[in-house]
Amino acid sequence: MSTKKEPAETAAPKKAAKPEPVAYMGPALRGIATQYRVYTDGAPEALTEKAKALPALAALIVPVSKMAETRANLKKPGTPEYTVYNTVLKSI
Repeated sequence: MSTKKEPAETAAPKKAAKPEPVAYMGPALRGIATQYRVYTDGAPEALTEKAKALPALAALIVPVSKMAETRANLKKPGTPEYTVYNTVLKSI
């Protein structure tokens, strides 16, 4: 009969990975969000509620790692970001 011991877990419990900060790239929404604002703990509740009412708005909440690319595309006619931005702008 073998008396092998199982290795004890000595590592500290893993912390949940913190989500990547997001940036709002859409037009300013008075009392809700300003353009290019970065949120470290996800989009605020008021912004997510507005995005439920206006689904195109959700496409303008992007991870910070995509912020520069999205900002450049906002100025290029024909890109999805440009189209969504103008759709939101007309809707507010």
